[in-house]
Amino acid sequence: MLQTHRKHPAHASSSLRRGMVLIIVLVVIVLLSLGAYTFSEYMVIATRATAFNGKAIQARSLADSGVEFVSVMLADRASLNSVGLYHNPTMFQGHLLMNATQPASRGRFTVIAPVEGDSMARQVRFGLIDESSKLNLNTIAAKVPAPDPTKPPPDSAATDQSPALANPLMGIPGMTLDISEAIFDWIDDDADLREHGAENEYYQQLAPPYECKNGKLETLDELLLIRGITPQLLFGEDANRNGLLDPNENDGPLTVPYDNADGYLDRGWSAYLTVYSRELNLQSDRTLKIDINKNTLSDIYDQLEEQLDATQAQFLIAYRLFGPVPEPTSDTGASSTAGRGAGSGSPGGSGGASGGAGTGGRSGVGTGGTASSSKTSGVGTGSSGGSGASSGASGGSSGGSNTAGLGAAAQALGQVAAGGTGKVTRGGMDLTKGGKFKINSVYDLVGVQVTGNIDGSNKTLDSPWADDPNAMGTYLPELLDLLSTNGSDQFIDGRINVNQAHKEVLLGLPGMTEDVAIKIVSAQARGGNGEPLPDTDGKRSTTLWLYAENIVDLPTLRKLNPYLTGRGDVFRMQVMGHFDGGGPVARVEAVIDATQNPPQAIFFRDLTDLGRGYTLPVISR
Repeated sequence: MLQTHRKHPAHASSSLRRGMVLIIVLVVIVLLSLGAYTFSEYMVIATRATAFNGKAIQARSLADSGVEFVSVMLADRASLNSVGLYHNPTMFQGHLLMNATQPASRGRFTVIAPVEGDSMARQVRFGLIDESSKLNLNTIAAKVPAPDPTKPPPDSAATDQSPALANPLMGIPGMTLDISEAIFDWIDDDADLREHGAENEYYQQLAPPYECKNGKLETLDELLLIRGITPQLLFGEDANRNGLLDPNENDGPLTVPYDNADGYLDRGWSAYLTVYSRELNLQSDRTLKIDINKNTLSDIYDQLEEQLDATQAQFLIAYRLFGPVPEPTSDTGASSTAGRGAGSGSPGGSGGASGGAGTGGRSGVGTGGTASSSKTSGVGTGSSGGSGASSGASGGSSGGSNTAGLGAAAQALGQVAAGGTGKVTRGGMDLTKGGKFKINSVYDLVGVQVTGNIDGSNKTLDSPWADDPNAMGTYLPELLDLLSTNGSDQFIDGRINVNQAHKEVLLGLPGMTEDVAIKIVSAQARGGNGEPLPDTDGKRSTTLWLYAENIVDLPTLRKLNPYLTGRGDVFRMQVMGHFDGGGPVARVEAVIDATQNPPQAIFFRDLTDLGRGYTLPVISR
């Protein structure tokens, strides 16, 4: 009989335990392998994150270096005339800072801006945004007094502006009278409430309450504190601040920002307003300009004679003394012009029409008309006449009715000031009583005549600066660089860059008409599709091109020029730091004040969190 052999239970249990240990060992090995793999994956991710973070820091450093590069460039003012700041791809597009064989390590910065004339917001340029292309709110507020309810509004025909534009902000799209006056109330230094404005009574009722500033704006973002102003008004549809119409900015309510999907980019008021615009009132070498409106005419003459010549110095001082000879455009104009001839005007007293002896005992030239008493030897001008001070000449309708005592007193003062001679003379003219006429613009001196007492007789001088656009293109840049009509202050705030300003900005200027504003914008240096055209020869560095290209006539240019400039000295920029092979991008915005020496960043903001803004093919060379 066959017998069956069975394993002992102890042997079976031992085999089972050996199998379980093997399984456990395998599980542990798998877990350890997974742990090692996970750890290795984490290390790879951490390494990549560290590398990416390092590249991001490098990208930010590249962008910051771009800001410093522009600051250093702006410090060299002598070279700015030959360098295009508006659109200069050679200098501002893909400027190489970190060279490497691998594109991913080759770092650059790009200074980029939108093309203002591109209504479709599809193009970019490589250059700076001149803050003088915008309306300076601080400057405007200082010049717009609170309306007097007891007086009627100004006659729009007299100001050559529409009634709406009597308020310079009303040309800005979306602006209302309530908001504009609230802005003026916020900036002006008083607590007087304008009819449609807002002062502490409004802001103290908010939660939380705060004070109306009654002081200058420091940044444009501060406008968001003012009644009625929202981020939508200030920044429009441009959510990422790149000046381009991106898909999410043209899809209606589907994505943020909420837009009207009309195919056009509303950039908001930030495209039209600033608080930074300023120019240096110095020569290009940063020496003081000659203030041709100051009271000491002898100093002006001496400076002009040294810097120019005696003929030009004589004419300019004669202009300050006698004013220009008006052009007879009508019967009224001819009548006023007649007041400058010797022996004209209403007779009276000892001067009168005959030019008889004045109260001071000297021969006088009576000249009636519109001006007041003369500032020159032997010439009395104006309806009220004058004693002629040191010379004793009187003229005008009241002629020599002034007492001899006034003439004697003035003569005595003149003798003290002039070392006892009673006269200060230059170029054959008596400067003792100072200038009567102010020069509002250098263009006032172009192509005019001056008549007055020179070398003891009545003479007419022709301007040494001819009314010829070709000749003006030669002498005006030097003249504008040398002379100042804005006093001795080092800075001029708020003038508008005629080369970059929007029509809405130009309409805020006194005396500007919509027709002229449209012509100026249409003639700005841009191609038919709005693409930027660099000013390679610097012809548009001054406002002369408006006259040379028949945009305005000379009288209009004289009227507008005090509010216009060819280029300011404060610039806004967006700078991107990027790599040729892709990777992280940094984007910053800065405002550089080049009126300081060295130029300083007066505003800085990191825009990286708003997105790249521009694709790599757009910004790369």
